[in-house]
Amino acid sequence: MWYGQCTTGSKAKNCFYNGPAKPFTDPKGLKVLNSLCPELRNQHTCCTIKQLGVLSKNLEIMAQLTNRCPACWNNMRRLYCQLTCNRDQSLYMDPKDLAKDNITITDINYYVSPTFKQDLFDSCKDVNYPGNNEKVLNLLCGTTAEKCTARKLLSYMGNTENGFAPFNIFYPDYLPSFTCNISPMNITVFKCNKQFIDPQTNRTARPCSCQDCVASCPVRPTLPPQPKPRKIMGLDLLSFSLLAAYIGLLVIFFPVRLICAMRKKLKSYALVSDNPQANLKYSGGSYPPVTSSSLPVMVDSSPGLCKRMGNKMESVLRRQFTKWGVYCSNHPFLVMGGSLLVVAALACGLLRFTVTTDPVELWSAPNSEARKQKDIFDKKFGPFYRTEQLIIRSTNPKPAGYTRYGDGKFIPFGPIFHLDLLNQVFLIIHWFDLQ
Repeated sequence: MWYGQCTTGSKAKNCFYNGPAKPFTDPKGLKVLNSLCPELRNQHTCCTIKQLGVLSKNLEIMAQLTNRCPACWNNMRRLYCQLTCNRDQSLYMDPKDLAKDNITITDINYYVSPTFKQDLFDSCKDVNYPGNNEKVLNLLCGTTAEKCTARKLLSYMGNTENGFAPFNIFYPDYLPSFTCNISPMNITVFKCNKQFIDPQTNRTARPCSCQDCVASCPVRPTLPPQPKPRKIMGLDLLSFSLLAAYIGLLVIFFPVRLICAMRKKLKSYALVSDNPQANLKYSGGSYPPVTSSSLPVMVDSSPGLCKRMGNKMESVLRRQFTKWGVYCSNHPFLVMGGSLLVVAALACGLLRFTVTTDPVELWSAPNSEARKQKDIFDKKFGPFYRTEQLIIRSTNPKPAGYTRYGDGKFIPFGPIFHLDLLNQVFLIIHWFDLQ
């Protein structure tokens, strides 16, 4: 579909070509082709050394972002190798738009099978980029990794607005109806959680780590089903027991309380004579004799045992503390001197008191196995020190950054990345190394 470049510059556009693929004879280009796209080794191609150079430069950036996961990197690499140099590219590509000269390609349609699109996305969706500690799809998708889909990923990577694509690459979901010669590109996709033979090294590539591929994480064992709780009247056993105990307490407490209150009220009344000479003094729990002229009056009931014991204890304590207070007021120096002697005797232990701040002494016994192993380590390799953190912030609010290659867009990194601040941090680190 194309061969060669019709324009120059960092975003050179390819030339439309409707002829057979050509052999690659340049030794330097062959070395790059065999290293970058080993699937196309010993084949005629539809790309020149210049096109291959642009592909190599763009894939270097892709490798920096995705090489943590071999499957993701190889799927991305194969996607663009098939696009750029495959001799059968006209079977799954067509020029969507040409420039006024009818040779320079400005837009293309790249027909990729839905299976390849989805598997490519699945192999890269969990890959982390350590440079900014976030998902690589945040950089490749034009949106957050959580909102990214296979369609959004390919659409953004093929859009010239990303600053890298020299022309627009569209990935239609359906084949064109006006021709039957187009079939989607559908090469094998490597799974991120499985081993595969890396075409570039011809060695077995390891599966991606659990951090970069959720499918590689160990599967948690299935928990056995929980036994069904026994129920009574629709309630579990515990709830029913608590409810029954609560109702039982209510049934017992309120009637008993009501009976006690009524009996106390009845005992609190007595009939006494209206004779002013009558003896109203309470004695022995008996009441004055009842006569026809007696009147009901309120009389204090007999104090209970607890009340009598409380009154007696209060009386004893009052007498003893009164004696102690009188004695202290009459002999102040003797009391203060004795108190100081008692305090001094109890504080004698401070003479041998030591504060242990070493965490090794605090948390490990001298004869413990961990302590013995640490002593051996310190003797063989030197003492081990706990890492401390030093938090540094910039007082300059202006963000630092760089101008992106391709579109000249300024990419901010934040005020902490100012060069003078980084130099000061380096001096601090160097000072710590000398200590």
